[in-house]
Amino acid sequence: MKRTTVKLTGESPLLMHSDRSSDPLSPDARWLSEIAKKRSKSDDEVAELARREWHCSIYRSEDRPFLPVDNLHSCLYAAAKRRKEGPIFAGSVIVERATFHVPDAPDIEDWTCDTLWEISQDPKDRRSWVDRRSVRVGQSRLQRTRAVFHKWAVDVVLLLDDSPSTGAQAVDIGLLQQWLLIAGSSIGLGDYRPQKGGLFGRFTHREIAD
Repeated sequence: MKRTTVKLTGESPLLMHSDRSSDPLSPDARWLSEIAKKRSKSDDEVAELARREWHCSIYRSEDRPFLPVDNLHSCLYAAAKRRKEGPIFAGSVIVERATFHVPDAPDIEDWTCDTLWEISQDPKDRRSWVDRRSVRVGQSRLQRTRAVFHKWAVDVVLLLDDSPSTGAQAVDIGLLQQWLLIAGSSIGLGDYRPQKGGLFGRFTHREIAD
């Protein structure tokens, strides 16, 4: 297996929507329901529900945003299938790890997701990582709050089966580049990505020397 690293750089904002709160038994779901279940909410409760929704939408590790390797794997796999090369991709490419970057995050060592929320509430600061929009849920339209990253990048470490000894077609950098081109322009990452008819989560790529 050959190890290679690529940097994905956002061409359009990335809209996160973690599914942690979809499990009604999860701590996040219970935290949300403390307010969401109320029929009548005060203005303060509506604002607090938005804050909680935002926090629950973020994929996080050690209280900072990240992208799960499963999401990156699915993105590349979908791109390979566009070229009818899904069987080549399957079992021949492993997304080993990913490091998410927020280029416009505060220039302090100990910033967290809370820091991003607080800056987003400051009318004097033009940066914001909060997206609030109306979405259709069944027959109704509801306001939903999610995390959005207008500037973002991710370093992805991949393992490629570059030897035909396994009986499968070898995956080289050239083939990976083709998949990455499709993934960045036509598949995307996160909510409302091109694959789902949206414009979010598009990216460019370049290889990083090991």
